[in-house]
Amino acid sequence: MERAAPGAAGWPFPRGAWLDAALNGDLVPGLPLWAGARVLARVKDDDGAPQGVEMLEVEVAYQADAFGRFFKGRHVGASDPYFSWYAASSGRQGARPLATVFHLCKCSAAECGAIAPVGAVVEHLDVWQVVDPRDVAREQAKLICPAADPGAPVLADAPSAEPMPGELGGWPLGDGANEGEEEPRGPPRKRAREVEGTQTPGGPGDTSPLDQELAGLEETAEDPELEARLARLGGKAARGGPRQGTPKNAARPAGAVGERLAQVVAGRAAAAAPARASASGSKSRLASALTAALLGRDDDDAEDGAESDTERLGGRDRYQGVNINCPRAKPTLWPQNGLGHLRSQFTQQLSAGEADPLAPCVTQFLNTVFFVAHPPRTLGTDEVRVLRTLGLALDGILRGEVVETADLLMQEFKARTMAIRDGNWRSARWLTLVAQEQLPSGASLDEENAAEKVEARELKVAELRQRLADRRTSRSPTRSVQLLSDSEGDLDAAAAARVPPAEAAASRSFSQHKAAHPRREGETQDGLGSSVRADTAKRQLRGSSQARRWRQMLAEVGTGVSSKFRLALAVHEAVHGSPGAIGRYVRKMCTSPDPTASFARLREVLPLPLPDAPLFERYRAAWYLHQQLPETCEVDAATAQGWAQLVVFSLNYQYTGHMRSPTVAARRPTASQVSALGIVQEACEYFVQDAATAFELPDWDRVISSRTVSYGGEETARALPLSLAGIMPGLPARGVAASVKAVDIADAQVGAWLADPTLALLPRDEWPAEVPRAAIQVTSKQEWYRIGTKLVELGLAAPIADDRIFKVGNRKVLAGAFGVAKGGTPSPGQACVQRLIINMVPANSYQRIMRDDIGTLSASPSWVAIPLPEGHMLLWSSDDQASAFYCYELPEAWQPYMTLAEAIPNELIGVPGPGKTHLALRVIPMGWINAVTVFQHCHRRLGFGSRPLAAGFPAELEWRKDRPLPFKSKELEQQWIQYYIDDWDHGEVVPNAMVAELLGTMSCAQEEQRAAYGRSGISVAPGKAKHRALVLERMGAGLDGAVGRVGVTTEKLHQLLAFILWGMGRQGLSSQGMLMILGRCARAAEFRRPFMGFLNSVWAAGRWTRPQTVPLGMCDELLGFAMALPLAYTDLRAKIDTCVIATDASERAGGICHTAGLSAQGVACARGGASAVTLRPGAVAAPVRGVRWRPRIVLIELFAGAAGAAVAASRLPIDVMAHVSCEVEPAARRLGRRRWAGVIELGNIEAVNTARFTEMLKGYARDADWVVLTAGSPCQDLASINVVGTGLEGSRSRLFFRVPELIQAAEAAFPRRTMWFVENVFSMTLESRAEFTRALGVTPVFLDARCLTHVRRPRLYWCSWPVTAFLASDATVETKGVGEATYFKVSLAVERLPLSASLLEGWSALDPEADLPCFTRPIPRSHPPFRPVGLDRASARAAERWAADSYRYQVNNYEDGSLIWDARRERGRLPVPEERAALMGFDRLYFQAAVKDSAPAAERDSVIESLIGNAFCVQAVMYLLGSWLAQVGALAAAIPGSSCLAVGTCEANWNVVPDFQQPGHRDPRLERSLIVEFLRVADRGGTDVRLDTGAPYRARAWPRAALRTHLWAWRIAKGFRWQRPGHISALELEAAVAGARWRCRAVENHRCRYLHILDAQAIAAVSTKGRSSARALQPALRRLNALLLATAGYPLYGYCDTDDMPADTPSRWSFGRRCLAPSAAAGKGQEGRPQQAMVTPLTLQRYRAAVDEVVDFWIQEHREPQTPAQVDAGVAAFIESRWLSGGSLFEVNNAIAGITRAFPPVRGHLRDSWRLAKTWQRLEPAGRALPIGPLIAAAFAGAFAAVGQLGAAAVLAAGYDAFLRTGEMTSLVWSDVQLYPLRRMAVLQLRNAKSQHQTGAREFVLVRSGVAVALLARAMAQAHGQDLCLGMEPNSFMNTFSRVRELLELQDAKLTLYSWRRGGASADFRSHGSMEQTLLRGRWASARTARLYVQDAVAEATQLNLSPAQRKRCGLLASRLRAEAR
Repeated sequence: MERAAPGAAGWPFPRGAWLDAALNGDLVPGLPLWAGARVLARVKDDDGAPQGVEMLEVEVAYQADAFGRFFKGRHVGASDPYFSWYAASSGRQGARPLATVFHLCKCSAAECGAIAPVGAVVEHLDVWQVVDPRDVAREQAKLICPAADPGAPVLADAPSAEPMPGELGGWPLGDGANEGEEEPRGPPRKRAREVEGTQTPGGPGDTSPLDQELAGLEETAEDPELEARLARLGGKAARGGPRQGTPKNAARPAGAVGERLAQVVAGRAAAAAPARASASGSKSRLASALTAALLGRDDDDAEDGAESDTERLGGRDRYQGVNINCPRAKPTLWPQNGLGHLRSQFTQQLSAGEADPLAPCVTQFLNTVFFVAHPPRTLGTDEVRVLRTLGLALDGILRGEVVETADLLMQEFKARTMAIRDGNWRSARWLTLVAQEQLPSGASLDEENAAEKVEARELKVAELRQRLADRRTSRSPTRSVQLLSDSEGDLDAAAAARVPPAEAAASRSFSQHKAAHPRREGETQDGLGSSVRADTAKRQLRGSSQARRWRQMLAEVGTGVSSKFRLALAVHEAVHGSPGAIGRYVRKMCTSPDPTASFARLREVLPLPLPDAPLFERYRAAWYLHQQLPETCEVDAATAQGWAQLVVFSLNYQYTGHMRSPTVAARRPTASQVSALGIVQEACEYFVQDAATAFELPDWDRVISSRTVSYGGEETARALPLSLAGIMPGLPARGVAASVKAVDIADAQVGAWLADPTLALLPRDEWPAEVPRAAIQVTSKQEWYRIGTKLVELGLAAPIADDRIFKVGNRKVLAGAFGVAKGGTPSPGQACVQRLIINMVPANSYQRIMRDDIGTLSASPSWVAIPLPEGHMLLWSSDDQASAFYCYELPEAWQPYMTLAEAIPNELIGVPGPGKTHLALRVIPMGWINAVTVFQHCHRRLGFGSRPLAAGFPAELEWRKDRPLPFKSKELEQQWIQYYIDDWDHGEVVPNAMVAELLGTMSCAQEEQRAAYGRSGISVAPGKAKHRALVLERMGAGLDGAVGRVGVTTEKLHQLLAFILWGMGRQGLSSQGMLMILGRCARAAEFRRPFMGFLNSVWAAGRWTRPQTVPLGMCDELLGFAMALPLAYTDLRAKIDTCVIATDASERAGGICHTAGLSAQGVACARGGASAVTLRPGAVAAPVRGVRWRPRIVLIELFAGAAGAAVAASRLPIDVMAHVSCEVEPAARRLGRRRWAGVIELGNIEAVNTARFTEMLKGYARDADWVVLTAGSPCQDLASINVVGTGLEGSRSRLFFRVPELIQAAEAAFPRRTMWFVENVFSMTLESRAEFTRALGVTPVFLDARCLTHVRRPRLYWCSWPVTAFLASDATVETKGVGEATYFKVSLAVERLPLSASLLEGWSALDPEADLPCFTRPIPRSHPPFRPVGLDRASARAAERWAADSYRYQVNNYEDGSLIWDARRERGRLPVPEERAALMGFDRLYFQAAVKDSAPAAERDSVIESLIGNAFCVQAVMYLLGSWLAQVGALAAAIPGSSCLAVGTCEANWNVVPDFQQPGHRDPRLERSLIVEFLRVADRGGTDVRLDTGAPYRARAWPRAALRTHLWAWRIAKGFRWQRPGHISALELEAAVAGARWRCRAVENHRCRYLHILDAQAIAAVSTKGRSSARALQPALRRLNALLLATAGYPLYGYCDTDDMPADTPSRWSFGRRCLAPSAAAGKGQEGRPQQAMVTPLTLQRYRAAVDEVVDFWIQEHREPQTPAQVDAGVAAFIESRWLSGGSLFEVNNAIAGITRAFPPVRGHLRDSWRLAKTWQRLEPAGRALPIGPLIAAAFAGAFAAVGQLGAAAVLAAGYDAFLRTGEMTSLVWSDVQLYPLRRMAVLQLRNAKSQHQTGAREFVLVRSGVAVALLARAMAQAHGQDLCLGMEPNSFMNTFSRVRELLELQDAKLTLYSWRRGGASADFRSHGSMEQTLLRGRWASARTARLYVQDAVAEATQLNLSPAQRKRCGLLASRLRAEAR
């Protein structure tokens, strides 16, 4: 914001603004501007804001020019205090530069075109006035005038870091620039920053917490004791400082040079006196200054000349023919003679003040003499820069400005060396201090740039006209394609030789190129000559012109009439002439390789050799020579050859083109390459059929303008105004509309909400705040009347009374209407046929999507999974319903929600009375939110419903998305039926012998479906019907049943190709156009997923905000995609390979395994079918009968434990859409993640936010029917066995009260659709039971699990549904208890499974019908618990066993009848975990996933038994859920108890006992059937095995369910070590690529589908999609995609758990060898690697010492570990010994890390060691430094300032403000400090930053505290550049720090220098509350680390807990700091 200049109004300036030419045109040239005159002018700051008025005294006045007059002046005064300091401190950093000259402008400063003197800084004065000498005193009295020697901040030794952009200042000053001056004063503050009162550093205007603390300090009385202690402290601190007389860093050369340069700067300041010395004095001064500056000697030493000039110049006696001894005898002879010669040529007489013969005049000579005779434009920018640099350097030396001159010359030296290296000045020109922009010119920089652009444009236009003229004279305009070449001759030669022009240019030898382009005279080899740069500029201009012509050619071939051959030519020209990376790669491939060159390994498929294309080259040349093309068949063959080359280009570029050194394939192909080339050739031949046939390409501009792109990236047609003639062709005939009642066809569930629309409404709290509106888009109102009348006439709509219309408040909810273009022949006068679309947005906003049949929709890309075996063909039948949506009538209850906005006059629609009436639709409107749901449901019911209404198809024939594909794995002939909205499809795989007989006939299924249509009055579109066709286009996919391929049709692919070329050539392509191109590319890639890997950076075009040219990087990706388009299909004939591969990676190696047949389990699964791919943990499902429908639920398990409710749901007819778990036990969470993929974990129930919980469930409101919430709250404080239990007041059992809160939250998301039950022990007290009942509001049900299994488990269940009303016939109910303690006891008469069925073989109970005691959690104890239950009734043997088992369970578990006995009854034991799991209803081995395989057996059993003790009884939960299913109607009756008894067996982890020797069962038929089972459950792309399809889980579960690798017998293919380290995800993908390469080497593995198993879910996902946004994965993914495309590979990616991965063994082979001895091989290659640089030498030293201690311990203990397990045990023993001996955790961590680094093979195997270290960390309290508040930080800094250590005080203040670490503060030197006093900021360059050891880059931090900046400025003026900022040794500083801590009585606190970082971060976070901002300032890598430092409560408590005396002392010391900073 501009502000008025103070006092500016007091000066009357002519015309107010500036002196224009009309007023001052005659005054300025003759203006008596004399030396000593005073000029008054208005001034501005850098941003153009007024800064008041300044008075200048004229020193030298120059001649006037056309724009005004230059003069050199001296500052006298200014009205603004800030500007006064800026002008008075001329020459200092942040102030006005010394080389400033002023220009009196005739016009505004912005329009002034005066040429600045070379080397000068010009200030334009456009508002000025010469002051009358009589008024000088009066005018000067109004100004702020500086003293004779004004004070200003002195910034010593400018830092080496680059200054902040935009900062004022000239060249940096040297050390000691103002020695001997008074203490400087800081600059006055700008008024924009002023507040009321005096603004001081640290005042309220600052934002730094330190400044705010100091601003709020109150005045405190002095403390004499504190003063005395400070005096003593000051003496000690002084003794600890640096020694007097010797700089601290004297040994450093930089310090000595800085001291000598400081002397020169001091001499320069003295030399600036007004009086000039004589010539001899000048000679003496110059020689003294140069000698002192360059040789570091005083003046006296320079006279002696101890070292000869000859020695200094390297011993040479002659230098270019001049006696070198002459300067030694007469040091200033050459400068005097040269300057005199230059001065003699001046045309202007020198003034009296310029009589000094050594006065600087070189720059003046250049500007006034030399550049007049030799204009800079003729010399070139480089020559001008050199001359000006030398001139400024000579003038600087003559002025004594040695430091500035050194900077100037050094930067020029750097720039020239950099330019020599780069060969150009594009980057080097930014280093020079003499910028190219300052070249003398009469035009401004903007004008010069504009002129250059116009010149380049004119050259381009002229060149284009010439080329167009050449075309008209030499060739036909319709068949001309311009190539990128240097000349037309190259083009003609290329056409004649049948080679690309780029190849012709590349094939020329160097000698030919040299002869064609001889070096010009004066051109130099170093790349710096002007002619070389001119050639470079011309080449760049020619390159841009070629790129423009290249894009123009692409735009031309993408439109108009074309053919497939013509497009092939265009793609060749595009890729050969591409200026991008792909063009360079292709041109390299086309170059004939050197026979002696080394090629890729012959075993690899890629890169492929370039196939020959003689026919294509001949036709190509004929095309350019306008010859007649031969017959069509040869054109097809020629085009196929051309496309084969393009495909090879693309595949090779994807595989090797992104490498640093791309590999070129050998000319002699291998067998696998021959096979790959055959695949490519075959695809190209199919792709280019009828290549010579011409076709019309669309007008892409019109296509883009007629479409829009939705938020999802899909193309949609634009809305059109309705017209009756436009929509009539799409309307049904009379009597067809509303002929089928949808409610009669629908089943009970859909029919319920069809009959009652309120069931489909959203809850009222989800309704929009305002009623949305929709309009009728129509050409005129009369036209709408005609349309409405026709709708009523046809029965599509009916009048509706106003009182029936759906209203919200008083507002009607009305629908709109519009039309969209559709195919068909329009009526006369109409542009297109329109489809009537109803805008139902208003009504849709109040309804929810009913997803009943949405999940059955499966799009055409899912057809890639069709297996077409050899000897069979695919026949396809299809039908489309005519007027589909208009046939189905909705119930009348829906009409209020489907009312149209515009009313119709009553007389037109037959409504009695005057006025108008709204129309309501009677049929399914297109635009309704549930239109697809209703139509899909009705259509499917017509096929799978019962006869006679429906066709009666069996459900297993349906092809649907949410179920496995309808293939019969053991049969080759297949058939399926698919419903997709109004499309009906029937596919049949039949033998070849039957094709001729069946082709063109109607299948039986089609006849049945049409009969069903006829019975319902539905007609089909005859023009779209297909009867057992082989080739057809269906749902956007082209099917060829004879060849066996599916994909986008070749016609659409060629259109896409033209669209891509046109888009790349478009000069201004919009974001919408680019998204349309990408959308069509994605559609093509849906049928071949690897194509998605071609497109990566192009997706950023969706963020374009304006049309722009496609960048070359995006063009490379689009070209690569376009060149490979012939492969964009899926080969349905790809055989199903029975060899499964598995790949895995570790940090050091990768491994590949393959199958060798089926295992015994695999044979059983292959014969059983679907059990091989089930998601359920076991293979047992409840034999439930009477299933009506499967409810979709969200299952929420609070206190989930072992997920018993999920196990129960998996055995019932329930579809779980989402599984939510709330559990804190680590083992239980691990079990849930591994057994139930995709579980949503909420963690601790106390941390669950109810609002977020509700929002999460609302996301499933449209996908799920119910929420089922289960909870088994902790019972430890409630159970009777705990005699000291505190009931619901206990810390664990009180968590129950969170359950009702979350139930209410669930009901808010699913009102009236939330079911729940809560379980707890029956033995709780009556008061607790009553409390449960009051909180939950229902009466509990008592059910003991002993009714269903042989274990007692009496439990109470509080259920939200009436359990007792829906029980099976085998149950009896009794009412027990009174009052609130009432409960219903349920007893079951069920024949239980025998107890022996749940026990291990050979074991049994004494009583086969006995019931075992209740399973509880085992708790080992050293002594019996307090008052154990049942001990008084226990037998002596039971008590003895109880004590021997450490009292883990209740004593009754140890009775004889409760034990499991062996066959002889000699040995009894407790039930093992597997038996306990079976008795509780869990599958055997279910709990094995809860514990790591490496855990000891005792620990594993204890963890599993704990989980079982806290788990639900699965049988009981199944029984309860069965009653709920009966209540909601999903079951005809509740399930009996006998249906809840069976359990299955889970598979054990494969790697528990890896067996590569297991014999495999070789049966190709069975193996193929098993792979087909996996293919059936693959995703729609057919490449991702998803076991959750059709299982009780949400469709897109993450993580995935794991495959069972036990089904195969495995063999190791290979193991290999990585060449370089990488991220584990990248290594996993590299292992997958290695597996694909291993397969592709064998020809028999081409053209096949195979199963590829991975244990990395992320890699399985990106491999399936074919692309990834992670750049680290993209190179490997490109290579994988190229391999799959080249070999026609179709992998099915499946996921298995890491513990089940067979390839884990070969990937860790390097870990199985002897690893302890650090041999030379083990350490080979470690030194110098990047990993080595990540650890500092100090850390390595600690590691070595720790390893030595460990080895010494092993020697004492006689240990010699040889394997990783033995090393782990040895390190664990060492940790135990350190714990017992009182060692530190720091030593232990160093020991483990050192062992891992010294012996890499043990990495990942020190499990026990790390576990002990973590346990130690939990037991040992944290010893982090205590964060401090700003008051304590200010007190410490004030104490250091009080004892004279200003540098240490400044470092402490800056360290607190910038969160510096200890090492960063103690290593900071003054040359690393850059001050910006105008901004009250400082930038610190950190030398010892933590990340510097890892990245090697320096870190910079910003100091924002005004106090810290002021202290740094003061301390900086008293120090040298390389001195430590502390001003004392670090040890002395720490000693003083400890004494200050004692002074403040804080020695007992954990207060270290690191407290500054923690406290500063805490204070900064409290000041603004942004964790991100604090995270950035603190330079932390993660928010978790930052939160460790941001501890508000600790910092505040530390400050508040200070005693009054401590607070007083802190306040006094802080006041000292504030005073020092002023």
